[in-house]
Amino acid sequence: MMRAVRTASPDELRSELRYWRAGAAMLVGAVLIGVLQAWLWSQIAPGEQFQVATDGQAFALPTESYHQFTSIAIFALIGLVVAVGSAAAAWHWRSVRGAAMLGIVMCGNAIGALTAYQLGAVLADGVDPAALGKSNAVSIVTAPPTLGNVLVIVIQPAIAAAIYTFMALWNGHADLGRPPRPAAEAVISPVDGKPRTDR
Repeated sequence: MMRAVRTASPDELRSELRYWRAGAAMLVGAVLIGVLQAWLWSQIAPGEQFQVATDGQAFALPTESYHQFTSIAIFALIGLVVAVGSAAAAWHWRSVRGAAMLGIVMCGNAIGALTAYQLGAVLADGVDPAALGKSNAVSIVTAPPTLGNVLVIVIQPAIAAAIYTFMALWNGHADLGRPPRPAAEAVISPVDGKPRTDR
């Protein structure tokens, strides 16, 4: 017994293409915003001051240790703003609402946060105390701000996923308010000669 195979209509192909375009736009936008995040963080995150002895040994000043936490907190706050903004922008794209877009939002924010994490360390100003070596006098230098463990990037995609999920739950509609999709193209079954509209 032959089974009819439904061919995708042009409208359905255009709908599928919208998902691919949405994904590409979100990922490219996330990388570009990640570059902006890195620059902004490198400009406002505080460095940690070290005292470098004449033999080249470096010691962090007692009052400077909290700057490590401040740098991470600033990075997380910037990521929070980006996560909320990207999730809201993705939600307003009505034609691609759904689980696929949730995955795209999470991946985009993860890639953007990783970009900011990697590039921020490059853009941050400061002097590495270990690179000074021996000198004739004790000196005070400011090391570049640090972000510690790479797990700090998890915050941004997690918040973006939570915001997008909250908006989906708040919406309350089974179709999430998406515009109506085109009806399936009828295919004639070779068995009984009746039109089939299987999806």
